[in-house]
Amino acid sequence: MVQEFTSTKDFSVGDLFLNPEGVPLCFIVKITQHRKGAQYEYQLEYFRERAYSHRTYMNTLRLKDKVNYWGWKHIPVVK
Repeated sequence: MVQEFTSTKDFSVGDLFLNPEGVPLCFIVKITQHRKGAQYEYQLEYFRERAYSHRTYMNTLRLKDKVNYWGWKHIPVVK
């Protein structure tokens, strides 16, 4: 059973991510969870041709790693 969410503890649909230079890279389009207790899966939409080899779908840990270690800047959506 796949369940869809508009937000989680860490991220929400519409959150924007910038690359280390401050250029808009992608944003979250959809958040799903395949079963209760599993990690959330985030569908990302990139603004330009994928100059990077990042995945379109990322789980919570992978997305947090991009923010913490790869230098992505997280801009939360205004609620």
